[in-house]
Amino acid sequence: MTDLTHTQSLAPVQISLKQVVKSFGSTRIIDHLDLSIPQGQKVALIGPSGSGKSTVLRLIKGLESYQHGSIEVAGAPIPVKHWRWPSARRAPVVHRVGMVFQHFNLFPHLTVQENITEAPFRVLKLSREEANARAEQYLGLVGLSHKADAFPSQLSGGQQQRVAIARALAMRPQVMLFDEVTSALDPELVGEVLAVIRAIAHEQQMTMLLVTHEMKFAQDIADRVLFMEAGKIVADGTPRQILVNPDNERTRRFLNLVEQR
Repeated sequence: MTDLTHTQSLAPVQISLKQVVKSFGSTRIIDHLDLSIPQGQKVALIGPSGSGKSTVLRLIKGLESYQHGSIEVAGAPIPVKHWRWPSARRAPVVHRVGMVFQHFNLFPHLTVQENITEAPFRVLKLSREEANARAEQYLGLVGLSHKADAFPSQLSGGQQQRVAIARALAMRPQVMLFDEVTSALDPELVGEVLAVIRAIAHEQQMTMLLVTHEMKFAQDIADRVLFMEAGKIVADGTPRQILVNPDNERTRRFLNLVEQR
């Protein structure tokens, strides 16, 4: 066990899923899933399409209901049917978690600066000055300070995704979720987005959970890699254990297929 892994094993649990079941109709997507992630750990979640990876992120963010089990983020529960909560009770939990999606979901009628300041101003009730200061900070972090007054349509796909990352970070979440954030990008734009996430992983202390098919990237930034299939985690270990020398046959077959693409 590395010193980092040992330190994290002593850290408080930031994300906890216990016996979680999620079905769409008669199809079970998440099957009695147990998952515990300590504070500050960087975790890559890999596996074939349809294995439930993105659904796990959406459950942690509180975007999906579930039928059984329990979910906690930073010690606060995400109820089974969260949308029935009064919004005033929901907000303190949901805003602890930032999420960046495959598609950028920027507001097309707002500038880059306005896309980032909208939630801190309206949801966190920061002053305009404070919200603008955060936007400047995180635009600098993602290398787009010079695009503050541009509209999303004037940006490349990679730049839009970097704005989406800055927007999520501006809420100062305790947990960051990344859901295949490069899958909608042209290949030549993937590197710039991965570089930003790599810098965040190395420089920020927040907990991170990333769904990705970029295996070299996962190996570079993750403390831990989970392999998921049919709604269950079937392999859990260090990047070397899972990505370099996997002892799970299903994991080996998956990695061989990824390498052939």
